[in-house]
Amino acid sequence: MEWEAVGAIGEVSGAIAVFITLIYLAVQLRQNTDQARQANAIARADISAQVRQRYDALWHQISADPELAIAFNKIMFRDEAIADADAARLMVWFATYCTVAQSAHVEHENGLVDDWTMLTLESNVRWFISRPLFKSVFREIVSRPYNDDFGRKMKNWADEVVASAQA
Repeated sequence: MEWEAVGAIGEVSGAIAVFITLIYLAVQLRQNTDQARQANAIARADISAQVRQRYDALWHQISADPELAIAFNKIMFRDEAIADADAARLMVWFATYCTVAQSAHVEHENGLVDDWTMLTLESNVRWFISRPLFKSVFREIVSRPYNDDFGRKMKNWADEVVASAQA
C-alpha cells in the first residue's frame, strides 16, 4: 500500500511538472512571438527609411543642379520646351526614380515598405507621367518584355499606375 501511495504521489508530481512545463513553453512562445514582431517592425521601418533615402537622394539631384531644376520646372509646371541634353538627363533621372518605385513596390508587397512611402512614390509617378516626356520614358520601361515573375509584377504595377493616372 505504501508503494501505491508513492506511485500516486509520483503521478501527481509528474502531472504538475508537465503542467508547469506547458506554462513555461507558452510564456516562451509568446515572448518569441513578441520579439519576432518587434524585429519585423524594425526591419520594415529600416527598409522604408532606406527607400525614403533613395527617394530623397533623387530629389536632391534635381535641387542641387540648377540647370536640371530649371528643366524640371519647365516640364512639370510651365509646359515649356527644354534642351535635348536636359531632356536626356531628366529621362535618366525618371528611369532611376521608376526603378526605386518598382523595387519599393515589391518590398511593399512583401510587407517591408509602409503604405505611406509606397503611396508617395506611386502618386509621384502618376504626377510625372502626366507630362509627355516622362510618359514616353514610362511607356518604354513598361513595354520591355518580362519573362520572370518579378517582371510580370512590375508590368502589372505599371499598368495599375497608368490606369489610375488616366482616371
